[in-house]
Amino acid sequence: MKENRCLLVILFLVLCSSWTVSQAQRFDQPTSSEIYQKIQKLGVLGNVLYLAAHPDDENTRFIAYCANHKLYNTAYLSLTRGDGGQNLIGPELREELGIIRTQELLAARRVDGGEQYFTRANDFGYSKTPEETLEIWDKDKILSDVVWTIRQCRPDVIVCRFPVNGGGGHGHHTASAQLGLEAFEISGNPGMFTEQLDHVEPWQPLRIVINTGRWWNDSISADDPEVVVHDIGTYDVLRGISHNELASQSRTMHKSQGFGSTGTRGERIEYFEHLAGTAAEKDLFEGYETDWTRVKGGQRCVSLCDQLIRDFEVAHPEKSVPKLLELRRAVSQIGDDYWKERKTREIDDLLKDCAGLYLEAKSNDQWASAKDTVNIQVEVISRAYDEAVLKSLSLEAFGLQEMVNTVLPLNKVHEQSLEGVLPENIDDSQPYWLKKRGTLGTYAVDEQLKIGTPENAPALDLQALISFDGTEVQYSMPVYKKWNDPVLGEQGRPFAVTPPVFVNIDATNMIFP
Repeated sequence: MKENRCLLVILFLVLCSSWTVSQAQRFDQPTSSEIYQKIQKLGVLGNVLYLAAHPDDENTRFIAYCANHKLYNTAYLSLTRGDGGQNLIGPELREELGIIRTQELLAARRVDGGEQYFTRANDFGYSKTPEETLEIWDKDKILSDVVWTIRQCRPDVIVCRFPVNGGGGHGHHTASAQLGLEAFEISGNPGMFTEQLDHVEPWQPLRIVINTGRWWNDSISADDPEVVVHDIGTYDVLRGISHNELASQSRTMHKSQGFGSTGTRGERIEYFEHLAGTAAEKDLFEGYETDWTRVKGGQRCVSLCDQLIRDFEVAHPEKSVPKLLELRRAVSQIGDDYWKERKTREIDDLLKDCAGLYLEAKSNDQWASAKDTVNIQVEVISRAYDEAVLKSLSLEAFGLQEMVNTVLPLNKVHEQSLEGVLPENIDDSQPYWLKKRGTLGTYAVDEQLKIGTPENAPALDLQALISFDGTEVQYSMPVYKKWNDPVLGEQGRPFAVTPPVFVNIDATNMIFP
């Protein structure tokens, strides 16, 4: 893949056009009902992992239900990026299609509220058997990646899309379930994949199940042994949409596969068949606590979350800021580092939302190369909270740390220009899984912390330090190129680092004088 490096860099930038509208929307202020739902989620401590082989294998109804009705942290682990599929919207195939389908999955998760993970497995095309699949994938590497994701996400329940006995057809499908089951059995063992333990702890989920589909078991029923059912067609009053309808919007993001979907309403029964662990008797999520009582020192957080929900004012979300700061201090005292980090991040996002805080870092250029000078325009505004202070702006790539110490007057824009030179050793914006030559079945990724992440970190990431009544919170501001399209309106693309010179020659033979 080395010889295609420059081409793939430019392709990656072009394909980010699919990110344009969605990313611009990410800067929108959430509604008060969305903020209220986030406040409700502060008191929920539950995790679910959905596992399958490809982009578009996931049950978006289940993800939407768990993320928005149950308010669990809900992740989808797609073992591959779908490189071996077809493309109904363009000529891109293989690695290029994998980039497209990665972005489609991220767009789907932005809609349904889930999180996205991958392994190093390459979708090498149709496989008849799981044995062939696991041999080509290099089973031990992919098993390690599944264990790594379990230890990162700490799911209470793992849900496999396909059965382990081949009923799901494609060899990749069956292999995904087999790897999920084996990873379930060893992820809590500190003697397995010990290199991961510098970053995560062993984790043992309570159960693993199959989300059984009628297309391979048309006779399944709630009366079958070790089967539980859930109606996931529930209606979300705060959003004004059913989870079936939300799921259809999410599934429609799989545009390269022609998966546009029309929403449905009403009851939707899903079947979950026990695979291993503690079997559920009536409810897939029974047998464990999903609130602050599961964490040592969490009792104070219970009462503070209850107060936040009770006292929330739809017309004045900024009034929740003092209680959020109190909860942040209480969370800092709990004994579980995983939940401490996770809930602190949720609180920090809510502080920004309740304050109506808008943070933007934009460049006039969409890309630049090492040793180029880059100009960045910063916009910060607090539209609902009048006690926020912009303490500093920093950008590691520039070696920049600028003290600001400016009170942000209510609904008054603070603008500032920054300039810096890209360091000579800065990485190009090449998708990290394509930087080294892999094998037919496995991408070459050696850095543990990159394995499973859906995409590169931002090429330039400006950090803003904001003080709320003396509590300092750091926010990320990825630098991007912004412009107005006369038809589409506001558009944006992430800033990228490119090689200083690149040539893409389509012709097989060229004659130079």
